Amino acid sequence: MLDLEVCDIALSHDSNWAVSITHVGHKFEGGIIEFRNALSKFSIECGFEFIFVKNDKVRVTAQCLFRETKGYMWNVHGRVENANGFFYVRKLNNVHTCGAEDFKLRYGLRVSYRQAWLEVEKAKCEIFGDYLMSFDQLRWYVDVAKSCNLGSYIEFECDDDTKQFKRLYVSFNGSISGFDYCRPLLFLDGTFLKGRFRGNLLAVTGKDGNQGFFPVCFAVVGSENQDNWHWFLEHLSRIMNLRHHLRGMFHGLKEKLITLFGKCTYAPTEETFHQCLVELKTEGGLRVKKFLDDIPYDHWSNAYFRGQRFGEIWPNVAESFNSWI
Repeated sequence: MLDLEVCDIALSHDSNWAVSITHVGHKFEGGIIEFRNALSKFSIECGFEFIFVKNDKVRVTAQCLFRETKGYMWNVHGRVENANGFFYVRKLNNVHTCGAEDFKLRYGLRVSYRQAWLEVEKAKCEIFGDYLMSFDQLRWYVDVAKSCNLGSYIEFECDDDTKQFKRLYVSFNGSISGFDYCRPLLFLDGTFLKGRFRGNLLAVTGKDGNQGFFPVCFAVVGSENQDNWHWFLEHLSRIMNLRHHLRGMFHGLKEKLITLFGKCTYAPTEETFHQCLVELKTEGGLRVKKFLDDIPYDHWSNAYFRGQRFGEIWPNVAESFNSWI
């Protein structure tokens, strides 16, 4: 994938890069970064290569790659002016005695950067497919992934009416079996996808013994809503043997019960835990009582947790995972 700097160079090729550097005193108000970009464009357009002799925060000295071996004398030197932060060219030998012929010898032909970039993009589309093709190939991908990665759990859904992509759930066999050797903690979160068709990525992440991220499963869905989360957790329960009991309820009551549930979770002693628990059951009624009776206290409370308390209650791992990908 091309980085932002390369894309910027490719897309801005409307200007004449051959005059990116022209004379002693040439000013670059963007400072040393702007000059380095101009130098890259200049060498590409003129068909020669250079090396840095000096390249630090305030100075740049560059010369032709073949200065020592072939005596090509092109060079440039400049520095940042402390008074205004602008970069000025101080010395310049702008005579090119190498150029296109050496470029042709090294690479077989001479093309502009924009031409090369466009050809790379075409090649990528041929190999990986464009946006539309990538969705067309999902059925094929699912079938191949299942046949080549035995033990994986992958579910692909299309809309019944339009036959368009709806959602995709993926958990590879290595993730399913590997979680047995991770800490018994799951971090759930969703994040926006930034491709052409948007959507959301729902993901479950674990932690290994070295505090490293351990991706467990993920799903691509149209939006982060209750239906998609319910669907996602249903599939998660099939690979992790989990049970989930809560369904949608009145928003105000749900928020209050979550707050009370949090107090129970963080209670440091059994006495404090049961005081909070009485309040939670009183507010939640039979529905909450039935839910809590089916979940052992040591699975969700600090006061009753057996063994090491991993100190993990917040979904920081999930947020870090989102940033990482």
